[in-house]
Amino acid sequence: MENGPLDRWKETPFTWSLRSKMVTKSSLDALFRVLGAKRALPDLFYIRPLLMGGNFLDLREAFSRIHAWNEWPESWERVGEKREVLADIAREEGREVSAREGYIFAAAAYHMAQLLLFEDFRKKRELYGKCASCYRRAAPLLDPPAELVEIPFDSFRLPGVLRFPPSSSPVPVVIFVTGAVTGKEEMHLLGSSLVERGVGTLLFDGPGMGEAWEQGPLIPACHRVAAALFDYLEGDSRVDPALIGLFGVSFGGNVALRMAAREKRTAAVIALSAPYDLSGYGEYVLPVIEELVRYALQSDSKKKYEEWKRTFSLESSLPEIAAPLLTIGGGEDFFVPGDDTKRIHGGGKGKKKMIFFEEADHLCVDYMHELIPKVEEWLIETGYLRPEEER
Repeated sequence: MENGPLDRWKETPFTWSLRSKMVTKSSLDALFRVLGAKRALPDLFYIRPLLMGGNFLDLREAFSRIHAWNEWPESWERVGEKREVLADIAREEGREVSAREGYIFAAAAYHMAQLLLFEDFRKKRELYGKCASCYRRAAPLLDPPAELVEIPFDSFRLPGVLRFPPSSSPVPVVIFVTGAVTGKEEMHLLGSSLVERGVGTLLFDGPGMGEAWEQGPLIPACHRVAAALFDYLEGDSRVDPALIGLFGVSFGGNVALRMAAREKRTAAVIALSAPYDLSGYGEYVLPVIEELVRYALQSDSKKKYEEWKRTFSLESSLPEIAAPLLTIGGGEDFFVPGDDTKRIHGGGKGKKKMIFFEEADHLCVDYMHELIPKVEEWLIETGYLRPEEER
């Protein structure tokens, strides 16, 4: 008889259980002091700013100064302040390309500055506010430019960044669903890559995320958020209403799949490094990740955190997804078992495809420039995107 899901996850690798006990703030601080932050952390943290359009020299500068846990925010903030000042000067002098680059570099640095900061929520929100402010200033300078929008949802006004490729007719649009407690700004590289390939993009902050954090906490009813997003896009004549897709990353990949199961207007759904179910390895989630989630929930309640974990099973959602499904994952993922990608692919009932890099880490960041063209190929294969010569 085949083992059930919980039985299968009893075989969680020993290294996962070990790291959950050892990878704490105090142990990371010790590693930072001995090895430096660059060598102590997975490559994801070094590559992550590049996904926001960050600068490699800024990464090297920031990491060179981090030799203790509490030096992280200050080092990254210094980089952000330098880039923001240079961007302001460039804008005043009419050098729009330099201003745009500077604001993007600054936003990436400020985002990194607040990423691991939980001891001081006031400072965390201040740093994220600088990130969002710089990205807003960069938005109209992008080519093509981005529009700052607000999507009504219950009592929320969800902040968004909407961008279209040049086109004389309505275009397909992908909604990006971010990971655990990040912000829309972190989807810059992925979003820009699709815009360059003829796809419109909507980056947004859901409840408890990014700029929407002050409006209220994370909510479990993600399908209701999806309905608000689809309604908003359908009201824009530049959008092809039959071609609205979802692209979720990390925990946002799980959310995107649950959105697609309930929101039948979904034309395509992509899940990158998405967890299938936290029931088996949720207890081994790194303490830092648990703090991220509690921050989004705006609660220190263990009960609320446990309730959040229980929303993550995709067992009943996957059979309900009618849209073409693309699952992407890596075999060396530090945060989500690579086998989850295979389980998600196996659970899909409609048209589906899997891209799996055996040696890739979380978000396949080390394969990103190979991954993006593969996503484009799949969008064309499914009919979601027309080949370039036909646009």
